[in-house]
Amino acid sequence: MSYETSNREIEELIRRRLGDDEEAARILTLIRNLYQERKKREFDFSTISEVAEEINVRCLDLAKTENYATSLLMGQFGVFQVSFLRQPHFASDEIVASRPRKQQPLPTFTRNGSFGRWLAISTAPILLEEVPDARTEHPELEQMFQQEVRLCLPLIRGGSPPGEGLVGCVCLGKRMTGQDYAPPDLEFLWILGRLVAVALHNAHLHHRAQIDSLTGVYSRGYFDVHLIEEFQRAMRSKREDEEYPFSHPVSLVMLDIDHFKDFNTLYGHPVGDAVLQSTALLLKKSVRLLDTVTRYGGEEFAIILPDTTKEHAAALAERLRQQIEKHRIDVDGNPALQVTASFGVATYPEDGTDLQSLVIQADQALYQAKDGGRNRVESAN
Repeated sequence: MSYETSNREIEELIRRRLGDDEEAARILTLIRNLYQERKKREFDFSTISEVAEEINVRCLDLAKTENYATSLLMGQFGVFQVSFLRQPHFASDEIVASRPRKQQPLPTFTRNGSFGRWLAISTAPILLEEVPDARTEHPELEQMFQQEVRLCLPLIRGGSPPGEGLVGCVCLGKRMTGQDYAPPDLEFLWILGRLVAVALHNAHLHHRAQIDSLTGVYSRGYFDVHLIEEFQRAMRSKREDEEYPFSHPVSLVMLDIDHFKDFNTLYGHPVGDAVLQSTALLLKKSVRLLDTVTRYGGEEFAIILPDTTKEHAAALAERLRQQIEKHRIDVDGNPALQVTASFGVATYPEDGTDLQSLVIQADQALYQAKDGGRNRVESAN
């Protein structure tokens, strides 16, 4: 029996017993309100189940998680404005707007500051109109209110000690209907906030595992995985053509900063770190979006070049070599430093029929460049 049928039968029974007097009308109104509340709760539960599943799919991607949650909040509550404030990366203590506004920017605060600790302890959604004393105590909250934020949802990772686990907050503006946020809405938002907080935390962990913390380029672990993917893609492109048997060749460029240990010995490790960071930034700016720059280990970098012949890969390596040579690194207290690098280039399939041989050929070409005097490019034979 459906809820609608059951509700109608109950109403009919009340009318037969009590007639159409005022008491019967009050009872019928109460039953209808309870029925509507039950339907809404079932709808919210169903929505939360879908949200949990969708966020779980997107949980390793910060942008996808944020975009999905924003669309959901706008659709579910008819909100004009939804803004995320969150950690820019895993190790950051700052909470900043993920998409800064040019006009009326939202406040930046720290997790361990007064406002951050207050949010972590509050845990529940905060209606700004109902906390005037808190707005007086915390300028960040008053700034949100002045910018037409009406509800602040703390994003707190479950399982953390009380007062900890804050990864950010979501700011919601006015609703298009003009209605206030009712208690069931706040319950829904509390659950959503916990789900989003866990997803953002997982995304930060995933990002930390993929990105080298010092240089900001991909890590060695990501290099291993991504090179396998590009190798498999190249294998699928094999065709019956004697001159060009692969339509998607993969080239690998490996480079090593020349005399890197001297920078650490003469100037100290902070200068060595600056050399690595500056070189990594230059590499990232100089390759295509589909190319992958990774820190292979120590002072050595590797660049994966999909759909790139050896000739084009060698040309890119030579361009990078010249850019590194011309670049000067400014370090406080030291003169501008000049850096050079040696390069080795290898291409699949002509330089190796498997991943291991491709890496070995690129590495051997790199050592040929170093043995040949450094600051040069060598291609695998």
